[in-house]
Amino acid sequence: VALVAIASLGKFGGAFIGAELSGMSRAEGIAVGCGMNARGSTEVIVASIGLSIGVLSHNLFTMILTMAVITTLAMPPTLRWTLGRLTIGEAEKKRLEREEVDQRGFIANLERLLVVVDEGVVGRFAAYLAGVVGAGKPMTVLHASGESEAEPDEAAHLDEIERGAEEGREAALQADQEPAREAPVTRRRHEAPLSAEAVAKEARKGYGD
Repeated sequence: VALVAIASLGKFGGAFIGAELSGMSRAEGIAVGCGMNARGSTEVIVASIGLSIGVLSHNLFTMILTMAVITTLAMPPTLRWTLGRLTIGEAEKKRLEREEVDQRGFIANLERLLVVVDEGVVGRFAAYLAGVVGAGKPMTVLHASGESEAEPDEAAHLDEIERGAEEGREAALQADQEPAREAPVTRRRHEAPLSAEAVAKEARKGYGD
């Protein structure tokens, strides 16, 4: 018992000092201490090495092993207890609300966007919608010369994407949410009309889930 108390005192002492230096509350320091207090398999491995080379006696090895098991088993319930009593900050509330909205949105777990556009009006509108939906996320634009007789103008699609992203950021500010950051846009041009197989092949490269 004394060994467990001494070991826990060292962990919680370090957690309190770290919480104080980083501006965390005392309750958050307790939660950090509860999470750090578990020794896990590392303590067992170190004690086994000490026993094998004759540094530790069998009694001391047993005490260290018991301490490691007790602190490891005590960590989950104590951590749940402390986290359940923590006050969620305003920034954390907004983050959780934003994640909930993303999960309930019509495109959940969106990581990157793949946009196929041509020189027509529909292609520019698709670029604009991609900017609104995927503001702040990496985007790949497949630029195909379809049946439209319009002159190729890739800059126009980038302008539409930026216009949609800017309107999305303004809407986020009006809703008192953190606006999305700017993200890179990769352009790829295909002289021939894109086939469904080519688009499907590109889509398998990590766009969303």
